[in-house]
Amino acid sequence: MITLENFYFLFFILCGLPVIIYPVLLMANIMSLAGHRSKDAPRLPIFMMRLFVFSTTFYPITYFFALYKYRNTAPETHHLWVELVVVHLLLIFAAFMGWIVTEGRASKKLREKN
Repeated sequence: MITLENFYFLFFILCGLPVIIYPVLLMANIMSLAGHRSKDAPRLPIFMMRLFVFSTTFYPITYFFALYKYRNTAPETHHLWVELVVVHLLLIFAAFMGWIVTEGRASKKLREKN
């Protein structure tokens, strides 16, 4: 039988898997931030890209903080730390989808302009 405690523990294991590839992700994020942008580039796609880059860069901090608090607090508050990780993952997903959508709209406008 799966209890809530076992579910939370399994959740932290599954959400910790992306941390394994973090060094590669951090290098890609640094390169993305260092890239050149033209002066007439739309601001919304750039904002969404930076939101995605910063949210993925700071994910391990959120994950390890929540894991630490999960292990050192009362069982009644464990759901708060799981929710913190879920909210951060939802922010990453929303930023990625926003980046894709706004970049598509910006490139469509640029094609129509030329």
